[in-house]
Amino acid sequence: MFLIEDEDFQFYKKIEVPPPTFCPECRFQRRLNFRNERNLYKRPCGLCKKIMITTFSSDNPRIAYCQECWWSDKWDPADYGRPYDPSRTFFEQLNELFNEVPLPALGNNYPTLVNSEYVNESGSVKDSYLTFDADFCENTMYGTRLTHIKDSSDLYMSRDAELEYEDVACYRSSRIFFSEDCADCVNVYFSKNMVNCQDCFGCAGLRNKQYYLWNQALTKEAYNEKLEAFKKSMKTRMGGSALWEEALAVWNSVPYKFFHGLGNNNVTGDYLYHSKNAKDSFQCQGLEDGRFCQLIKDGSVKDVYDYTIWGANVHMIYDCINVGENTANAKFNFVVALGNTMNAEYSMWSLNVANIFGCSGIRGKNTIFSIKNIQKNNMNYCVRKLLPICKRIHMWIRREGCMDMENFFLASFRPMHTTKQTLWNISPLPKKRRRHEGGDGEKNRVPNMQLR
Repeated sequence: MFLIEDEDFQFYKKIEVPPPTFCPECRFQRRLNFRNERNLYKRPCGLCKKIMITTFSSDNPRIAYCQECWWSDKWDPADYGRPYDPSRTFFEQLNELFNEVPLPALGNNYPTLVNSEYVNESGSVKDSYLTFDADFCENTMYGTRLTHIKDSSDLYMSRDAELEYEDVACYRSSRIFFSEDCADCVNVYFSKNMVNCQDCFGCAGLRNKQYYLWNQALTKEAYNEKLEAFKKSMKTRMGGSALWEEALAVWNSVPYKFFHGLGNNNVTGDYLYHSKNAKDSFQCQGLEDGRFCQLIKDGSVKDVYDYTIWGANVHMIYDCINVGENTANAKFNFVVALGNTMNAEYSMWSLNVANIFGCSGIRGKNTIFSIKNIQKNNMNYCVRKLLPICKRIHMWIRREGCMDMENFFLASFRPMHTTKQTLWNISPLPKKRRRHEGGDGEKNRVPNMQLR
């Protein structure tokens, strides 16, 4: 049982969907079923036959093209189009379509990548390696959920920073090492929950401080002398571990914040930044009037519910994942984005589109149903017919007790094996159940030492 509040009903009415039938956590898990960020494999491209790096193992029956082929004009998604058959269920036909239309090897905005073969779910990235869910990054390695990062390694959930190493949730900073939850800082080591601090080592909870060691003030000369000695210790595993232990003791001696975030107004959740009227949301940037949202790092997001991953000038989004960059009025989609995308439902991997329903692989098209192109003289007739039908379908399915049409895709639609999604990093099943429900796919997985 879960509570639907008055403001929720107002949003559902505004976006023209019935109230959800699954709880927020189950809805979130359904969406994560479709995302694989960091499990990489080698297999031949389905078109050019060259060996490619991909998120699909060789025992996965899905057709996958290398990034160069998928983004090219060597194939036409409309060739897979078929008319809608009213005598069969919509989801049965949609699943057949999804199984036949090729998917890209990796979830990148490929035309914006430069010398970054081993990145995934990223765009506008240059000279980077094993970086995931990243945008506008250069010279980065081993990082996830990054925006505007340069010359850094081993970061998680950071933005607008450079020259950083082994950090979590650090923003607008430079030369931060082994630290967490720092903003507007420079030259900080082994520290946590710091704002506008410089030249600090092993500190926690400080504001507007400089030359602090273990939360105690030092002179500039004494601090630099200590720092040089610590830098020598950091070069060995034993010395680094000893510094970690001492830093953790300081961290644990300072009261923890009840909430991680900056610049918010009327929000609930955690790790929220510059957001307003955002409820029950986590790891979001620039979210306004939203609820049940997660992992939105590119900001400028308004009027959204049950929205997972991306952002960048989007509004009126419901129950979608990997939707972003100038997208409006999207419902129940996986990777529908870019250009001026609008009015999309139940579609997958469709870019710069408008007025689509039940599509896959479409790029730069307008008004398509089940990816079957419609002649111009029939287009207006088809739209007039289809849109009322879609609304009636929602009402009929609720009356008949079949709830699938009101929710995100069924788990059986997922393009990868059960245990390979981002879902298991966030909400893992017990090991026995994972082994029972998921495919193996490990034989062709690429070991890290072989990726270069």
